[in-house]
Amino acid sequence: MPADPGYVAYNQDRYQSGVRLPNSGHLRVTVSPEQVTVDYVRCYLPQDETERRKTGEVAHSYAIKSKGSQPKTLMSYIAYVAPVPCPDPARRRVRQTRQFARGHRGQGATNYFNVAVPAHAYDLILARPEKNAITLSVLAYLDMEGSVAYGVQSGTCTTPTPVRQFKQGAPVELVLGGLEANTPVLLSISFARASAEPFTNSPEYTFHTARPPGSSFTFTLTGDAHLDERTSPGVYRQTLANIRADNPDFHIDLGNLFMTDKHASREEAGRQYLAQRYYLGQMGCSTPILLALGPMMARAPSMMTVRATASRSGRTRCASATSPTSTRRFLYREHPA
Repeated sequence: MPADPGYVAYNQDRYQSGVRLPNSGHLRVTVSPEQVTVDYVRCYLPQDETERRKTGEVAHSYAIKSKGSQPKTLMSYIAYVAPVPCPDPARRRVRQTRQFARGHRGQGATNYFNVAVPAHAYDLILARPEKNAITLSVLAYLDMEGSVAYGVQSGTCTTPTPVRQFKQGAPVELVLGGLEANTPVLLSISFARASAEPFTNSPEYTFHTARPPGSSFTFTLTGDAHLDERTSPGVYRQTLANIRADNPDFHIDLGNLFMTDKHASREEAGRQYLAQRYYLGQMGCSTPILLALGPMMARAPSMMTVRATASRSGRTRCASATSPTSTRRFLYREHPA
């Protein structure tokens, strides 16, 4: 869990093998031709750090050595989550709630959702990373006009998109094309509330286009950022800052971001989506994000449900299969042709 302020391990009796470590933090996976290294990176707020525990420290690490052969298919990696039992709703443990400003209770009154975020003009989230293109999702929280510029040298983002209108609350996807493969790219957004106002430039953000097959790359993983009563906004932001400092090629969230099963109405679920856009934007402005469904996101009541999405090129795929008793979810990305 990336946002738990208790720094403790829950439900340890459910894990029958492996090393069991407490929250909070993220996984960092470094893939090279020689091996895959997995690090569990801990997160602490500054006031909770001690001489023996520091935010960003590696609490556990292991490596899987290569067998010396390259993959025989286009698939470069695959992340798979084994079946997760779905407990009987009547036996779910009632959790203690804490009061947060402008939050709301879930439909069963057992969860309290902390969806209040600081006021901000827009969110930027990168997605669908490819060899020569990437997609930028822009959501404005006020009517404005602007454009996105990108390039390979700081201070000289020479490829602007056309100036366009960004309507309040209407997400816009911009495909940034013509990129060089295996190259760091900078981007920034310029915006103004009205045509008579001067444009304001955002900071420069950096991402990396897809690397060639056989080269090293890094990705990170989180899961269960519920935004419920066990969530600390400060811990969550610190975890996302730690991920951004890792400078991964992309990030995978393994699910339960939006908790749609727990909300009483579409409007309340929408508030959680907007709150998670704010949080994901803390790193998504420079790290492409890939999402998988979790067991508390649109679970089917009586049948197996399979959902899948693919990029424009068909190389980035995400799927989730859910039944009343278990959830299987997986996400993978194939090498560019």
